[in-house]
Amino acid sequence: MIRQPTAIDIGLLVALALIWGSAFTAIEVAIAGVSPLQLTTARAAIGCVVLLPFALAGRDWATAIVRNFRLITAIALLNVVLPFWLIASAQATITAGATSLLMGVGPLLSLIVAHVTSSDDRITVRKVLAVLLGGTGVVLVTLGDVGAKEEGRLLASAAVMAASACYVASGALARRITGVSSIVLSTMVLAVSAVALAPIVLLVDGVAVAGATWDTLLALVYLGAVPTGFAYLLRYHLIRTVGLSRFSIGMNLVPVSGVLLGAMVLGEQITAVMLSALLLVVSSLYLATTTSRVQVPPPPTTKGP
Repeated sequence: MIRQPTAIDIGLLVALALIWGSAFTAIEVAIAGVSPLQLTTARAAIGCVVLLPFALAGRDWATAIVRNFRLITAIALLNVVLPFWLIASAQATITAGATSLLMGVGPLLSLIVAHVTSSDDRITVRKVLAVLLGGTGVVLVTLGDVGAKEEGRLLASAAVMAASACYVASGALARRITGVSSIVLSTMVLAVSAVALAPIVLLVDGVAVAGATWDTLLALVYLGAVPTGFAYLLRYHLIRTVGLSRFSIGMNLVPVSGVLLGAMVLGEQITAVMLSALLLVVSSLYLATTTSRVQVPPPPTTKGP
């Protein structure tokens, strides 16, 4: 069963949003020297290597493979293989800021999926208001974004939104796996992804990376270790403890952090619209992760004459 988010949970949500916001900037750097398929495979493999020693130290990794192999395979497809490739492919056409903004469709989808697929993560008035606030912030930033290239923008935008839908679906599946630690689940998902992708990338692109610079290699290592390995550990932990809908509403911060980090690292412009959106998104996170203080009194008891 999920629980009410604590201050630590909220801090982890914010940290994860910042980490994933930085991933789009790193992808923008890496995609200049590698193909989308090479980037996807490298992210999965590096993330797996980072987490593997910790997973093997546990006692449930073998059971996880046998008992949950089908679910883990499905999650690997929806949480790693498809979204990584779709996002990397899209960023060959649109900017890091535009990509992070388009990921903002996720919270609304998560609200619906969590309500349909679970019994303890239902739609509430506060969650709907939180999604509306956060969505308004995302729309504001999206309307203010001028960094996307026109050619192929529509197809690339659709690819990013499809990636967001994949993440939502995988989050619902992750809640169906019980008795397995978050670190083992994260490692197994990345391992299955890397093993499945390895023969494909060898046949399609090979392992040689002719255009790779030190910046490209450093970006790949960062993508694999932090926004993939470490961040996926946080993701599964938070989905299981605070629920998919609250987790995804917190991820409203990803588009804003992506834009802000893109501005700092890549020189994109920061506007008053972006700052207004940040206020809306932070408000939505607060609304989604707190409960109303209004207590409904119990019905009066009736006594006999």
